[in-house]
Order: sequence, then structure tokens, then C-alpha cells
Amino acid sequence: MNTLSLNPHVERLITTITTLTGHHVALESSASMLASDAHRWEVVGTAGEHYGTLAVRADALTDPHRALYANLSRVIAHEAELRREKRALEERFRRLDQHAADLADQNHSMSMGVYRDSLTGVYRPWYLQEQIRLELSRSVRYKRSMAVIVFDVDELELVNACFGPRGGDDLLRAFAARLITTCRDSDVVARIGGAEFCAVLPDTAAQGAAELAERLRRSLESSPITIGGNAIEDLFFCTGCVTFRGSAGHTATAETLIEEAKRKLYRSKNAKAGVERWDG
Repeated sequence: MNTLSLNPHVERLITTITTLTGHHVALESSASMLASDAHRWEVVGTAGEHYGTLAVRADALTDPHRALYANLSRVIAHEAELRREKRALEERFRRLDQHAADLADQNHSMSMGVYRDSLTGVYRPWYLQEQIRLELSRSVRYKRSMAVIVFDVDELELVNACFGPRGGDDLLRAFAARLITTCRDSDVVARIGGAEFCAVLPDTAAQGAAELAERLRRSLESSPITIGGNAIEDLFFCTGCVTFRGSAGHTATAETLIEEAKRKLYRSKNAKAGVERWDG
């Protein structure tokens, strides 16, 4: 006979009943599989679900035996319902976990959209300003230097003219990625305009900011950015930088530091003679 899978506790109960009564007891999936001389009780759930047929082979059954097997069929049905509900709950929890994971991914994406520039992946201006304010406070408290440096990619218009807007986007993304890898983990990089980027450098004086700009220049020189299969040789970028060291009664703000760095950047752009230049 083809018996159905039973809970181990129910199997032990049936084994005990078989030992005590000498009857052969089994749960079959179909009444057609039963022996002709078997007594039978349908195993039916509270909502009418059919879980099989309890078959008992015995020469004769007393009323207490019949009551026993009727109760046993109800026990089997109840246990089957519990297993079905458990599987349904497990599936529901699995879906809830997946839903929670999807929501977390969406929330992360939305959070990144608030903090990050959608094109380049670096921070947005408002977040940069918040970080500059924090560094100003630290600089005043611990008497440490900090630097704010602005970068401008000169070749954006030329790349747009040669490769279209998509080429310009690729250039900005590549430049942003190179700038991030050149900076330290503690530095914060943001895009503040079309081709303008800004970095706040904690614990950094003018010399350290100049060295960052020089590392970036060497990186672009030794490994040029490629757009549409074409290497952008001698990629020009201009910089402007301001430094600050905490002092009582200062009037510096995030906005004034960025504006001063921009003014130095524009002077650098106006004085450009075909090479990247530093205006510390």
C-alpha cells in the first residue's frame, strides 16, 4: 500500500495502536487503493479538504475501536491542517522577507538619490555644505587645518561637440570616479555645477590640497579617460582652493569658503595657458 507522509508523532501513535490492538492501520491517499476487507474512515479537514483515507484491517471492530479510529482520523486531519497552515505561513513570511528586502533596496536607492548626484554618483551640493560646516566646527575646536578645493573640467564643451551629450556625461562620470579614487576616504566629493566638482579635505593645509591636485593630474596623464574608444589626452582641469584653520571669532561659512574657492578657480581659468594650474 502507498501510505502518505505523516508527522512522526502520528506515526508513533499509529504504531502504538497497532501494537495494542493487533490491527493493521494505514493512511492511504485514495480509497481505490484499499483492500476490500479494510474498514475505512475519511480524513477530512474542517473546511472539507480531503487528506486521505484511514484504513484498518481487522476481523472485527468493537464500538470502542470504531470510536478510536474516528478520533484518530480527526487527529490526522488536524495535524495535516497544521502542516498546511505552517507551509502557508512560511511562504507568507518568505514573501514578507522578500518584500522587506525590496523596500530596503528602494529606500536605499531613494536615500542615495537624495544624497548623490544622479549622473556622477558623487554627493550633492547640500550634503557637501553640511560636511564643510562639520569640518569648520572641528577645525575651530581642535585647531586643525581644512581645505576646500573646486575643480572644473575644461574639455566638457569640446567632448560634447565631438561625441554628443552622452560623451560629455561619460567624461563627467569618469572624471568623478578618478577624483574619488584620488581622494582619501575621509574626503567628501560633490558635483556643484555642470563641470564643477568640489572636495572638502579634513586635516589638510594648502600643500596637501596642492598635492591632491597634482596626483589627479598625473593619474589622468598616465591613464587617460577614454570616451567612445578615444583617449582624452592632456585632459585639462582648473582648480581653486581655500584653506581654513580654526580661530575664535571667525566668520567663515560653508558658502563663503566655496565662493572663495570658485573665485580662485575662475582666476585660474582666465589665466590658463594650455596646462592645468594650481591657485592655492
